[in-house]
Amino acid sequence: MSHRKQRHTTMIEDVVYEDLSTQLEVMWMDEIVKTILVFAFDHLNQDEKQTIGEIREKDNTI
Repeated sequence: MSHRKQRHTTMIEDVVYEDLSTQLEVMWMDEIVKTILVFAFDHLNQDEKQTIGEIREKDNTI
C-alpha cells in the first residue's frame, strides 16, 4: 500500500474513532442525566409522601 493510501486510511480511521468516541460520550452523559433525574424524582416523591403524612397527622389531631 502506498504512503498516500495509508495516510488516507489512517485519516478515515481517525474520523471513525472520533465519531465513536463522541457517541460513547453522549451515551455516558445520557445515562448520568437519567440517573440524576431518577434520583431527583425519588427525592421529590419522598418529600411529597412525607408532606402528605404530616397533613394527615394534623387532620387527625383536629
